[in-house]
Amino acid sequence: KAYNPKEKMLTINQGEQYLISPITKEKIPVNSISSHTKFALLDPAWIQRREKEVAEQQEKEQVYEPGSHVELELKKFAERRTDIFGMGSQETIIGRKIGEEERRPDDKVQWDGHTSTAKT
Repeated sequence: KAYNPKEKMLTINQGEQYLISPITKEKIPVNSISSHTKFALLDPAWIQRREKEVAEQQEKEQVYEPGSHVELELKKFAERRTDIFGMGSQETIIGRKIGEEERRPDDKVQWDGHTSTAKT
């Protein structure tokens, strides 16, 4: 009854300490900081290459669109999804705006290429 499973986890986590490497800006365990520093200092151009790769990746994969385009798109999305965003007490069918009527198919006559199906 005196067993506490969280107690073991607390003692393990307290023993692990990390430092932020001044060279690579990464979180490194204290017991391996000397080997990390040794390997990081072997190739001084590595830092420049790594920074260049990170910058290229950020340019290639834009996570968000700069400007106010995100706000406009969310407003348009909210108009059509009242079930999620809620516009007062009204809810519409998904994909319709409040006050928007159902579109009717056009009553125009369209020829399908056969005279037997032509409507007069």
